[in-house]
Amino acid sequence: MEKPERGFSSRSLEELAAVFFKHKVQYLIIGKSGAIVYGFPDTTQDVLTSASRTKINCF
Repeated sequence: MEKPERGFSSRSLEELAAVFFKHKVQYLIIGKSGAIVYGFPDTTQDVLTSASRTKINCF
C-alpha cells in the first residue's frame, strides 16, 4: 500500500479538486495553500476550503 503524503501537496489538492468536480461542488481555495496555488512562495501544512452554500451543494 502506498504511504500517504504528509502535509500539503499539489497532488492532494488535485485529488480534492477532482472530488469537488465530480460532485459539482463550487469551492474556493483559501489560506496559505490557496496562496501557494497562485504562486505565493510561503508554505503551511493545512488546506482550507469554502464550499458555496447553494442547494445543489447541500445534501
